[in-house]
Amino acid sequence: MAEYNDSFGWDDEVETADASNFQLLNEGPCMFRVTDFKRGRFEGSAKMAACFQAELTLETTDPEGHVSDIHTNLPLNRKMQWKLTAFFKAVRLIDPETPSGSAVRYPWDKIIGTRGMCDVEHYQWTGNDGQQRTGNSIKSFLFGARSDEAAQAFAPQAPQQPHQPQQAQTQYPPTTQPPYGGAFV
Repeated sequence: MAEYNDSFGWDDEVETADASNFQLLNEGPCMFRVTDFKRGRFEGSAKMAACFQAELTLETTDPEGHVSDIHTNLPLNRKMQWKLTAFFKAVRLIDPETPSGSAVRYPWDKIIGTRGMCDVEHYQWTGNDGQQRTGNSIKSFLFGARSDEAAQAFAPQAPQQPHQPQQAQTQYPPTTQPPYGGAFV
C-alpha cells in the first residue's frame, strides 16, 4: 500500500484550509502556473517499473477565467521522457527548439512559479459513495507553435464598435509577450 506524505498526526499543528480549489474546467487549452512540487515515488505497474516521480500541483486557468488546481505526476522513466521534456519546454526551462535526442539536465529547482500552456481533458471516476464524478487532468503540455496557437484563446477580443465616420485613430500593434508570461531562459 502506498504511503502518503500529506498525512498528519492527531496532535500536529496544521494550516487551516477554507475550501478545495476545484472547479471543472473547460476541456482544451489552458494556462498553468506551478504552485507545488514534491519528489515522490511511483510504485510500479504492469506496464512500467517503479521509479521516482515529480508530483506537481498546477494552478490552471481556462479561457473563460475558471481556475482549478490540477495534480499531475511525471514519472522519471524513459517511457515518460517525452512528457518530461514537453513539461520543461512548456515552462521554457528548456528551449522549445531543442531537437529530440539532445542531452539535457532537468532544472527541478527552478520549476516553482513557472508558467506555461497545457491541454486539459476530463476523466470519470467513482467516489467512495458510488457516485460517478468528473475531474480535470493534463492531456499534454504545449510548447512552440502549439502553445502559440493555444494562447490565442486567451487573447482579448476587441469589442464590436458601431461604425462612426470620425477622425482616424492610430492603431497600435498588440504586444508580442505571451499572456502566460513565458520567456526563454
